[in-house]
Amino acid sequence: MTTENQPEPAKTDERTRKRTAIGLSPIRPTAKGAPQRPPHAGQSIGCLWAMALPVVAMIVVTLLLVAARMIESPVSWPQVQQATASWFGDSSPVAASATAQLLISDEFTSPDSVLRVSTQAEGWTMEPRPQSGVYYLRIEPGRLGWSSVGASDLPAYYAETSLTVSATTPAGVAGLLARRQGADSFYLFAISGSGDFQVQLMQEGNLQSLTPWLHDIAINRAGAPNSLAVQDDGEFLRFFVNNILFYEESTPQLPIGDVGVFGAAGVESATEVDVDWFHIYALPVS
Repeated sequence: MTTENQPEPAKTDERTRKRTAIGLSPIRPTAKGAPQRPPHAGQSIGCLWAMALPVVAMIVVTLLLVAARMIESPVSWPQVQQATASWFGDSSPVAASATAQLLISDEFTSPDSVLRVSTQAEGWTMEPRPQSGVYYLRIEPGRLGWSSVGASDLPAYYAETSLTVSATTPAGVAGLLARRQGADSFYLFAISGSGDFQVQLMQEGNLQSLTPWLHDIAINRAGAPNSLAVQDDGEFLRFFVNNILFYEESTPQLPIGDVGVFGAAGVESATEVDVDWFHIYALPVS
């Protein structure tokens, strides 16, 4: 892996001092150099009704779904789940971040970002672009590229970001990386430019899907931003998209670890992603 525009030694020492002062590692890790790729007639009237009732129920459900979409009421399971939680007083990700202590905030208006510059030929380009106020990722076909903040011993935290899969690469995938234990072990909370989401676990180099790719109308398609968040309280991992709880892992298979962003591309086309900002909060200790 090569990195362009290396800072002067004096600036490097000062940045290292600032990072270690807030509990981060001296360097900002990124993906390793090796590729990761990323189911009859004659019946009684009672029997006829027994067959007719499911059909009637399907018609009623269809009409209710149509009506819900017309009034913009939630119809997908993550949205309904989040709404149900709010009815019973569960805290939302917005409320959690509002009461927590801000640890890291990067709006990518400076070249000295919490996420590093990293370029690998035929692999990826990842860099802050202060003139645009974004952290830019370009992932080449068939590759996975990530960059984390280098915080291996985070307390209970809530990390959030806003990112946009470019409209020019609608097949692209991007998201949050959590509980990173090195180059080969981490969780990936992914969304695609086509409005799908998936949760994956990379464990010692073996990638497994914890959910299938699922489509949801709450996810904006390529060209529009999505707010993503991960909450890790030491016991549970929770993944939010646009303030809606999409996934909860009650028995994480990796210990607490680093957090960051990633992009991935299929074999046919590259992926381009703009990360608008990245925040990490320390959650209150109960």
